[in-house]
Amino acid sequence: MITIIIIVIIIIIIIIIIIIIIIIIIIIIIIIIIIIIIIIIIIIIVVVVVIVVFVYVYVVVIIIVVLLFVVIIICIISIFSIISIIFIIIFIFIFTIISDVFTCVALLCNHKALFVVFRGCLDGRTVSDLCHCLMYVISFARFLGFVRGGLFINETMQCPCCWYVQFE
Repeated sequence: MITIIIIVIIIIIIIIIIIIIIIIIIIIIIIIIIIIIIIIIIIIIVVVVVIVVFVYVYVVVIIIVVLLFVVIIICIISIFSIISIIFIIIFIFIFTIISDVFTCVALLCNHKALFVVFRGCLDGRTVSDLCHCLMYVISFARFLGFVRGGLFINETMQCPCCWYVQFE
C-alpha cells in the first residue's frame, strides 16, 4: 500500500515537473516572438526613415536581405519546428508590410528617387542579385498565398530593377 502511494506521488511530481517545463517553454516562445515583433517594428521604422530622409533604397534592400538570412538561420538553428514556422510566417507578413511601404513611398516620390536607385542596381551586380533574391522570396511567398503583391512583385516575374526602368 505504501509503495503504491509513493509511486502515485512520484508520478504526480513528474507530471507537475513536465507541466512546469511546458509552461516555461511556452513563456520563452512568447518572449521570443514579442522580441522579434519589436525588432521588426524598429526595422520598419528605420526603413521608413531611411527611405524618406536619405532615399537610399538599395541600403534598405541590403538590410532586408540580411534580415531574411538571419531569420532563415534562426529557423534552421531553432529546436522547435513550430517556432520556425511561426518565424517564417511572421517574417513573410512583415515583408508584405515593408513592400507596401516601398510602394507607398514610390507613389509619393513619383518613382523618381527609386528610378535612380534601381538604375544603379543594374550597374552594380551585387545589388542586382539581392533584388533578384528578394523577388524570388516574395514570389514564393505569394505562391504560398501569404503575400498579396507589392513593390517587389509584378505579373511578368521580372526583377524590380527592370520593372522600374520600364516605366522611365
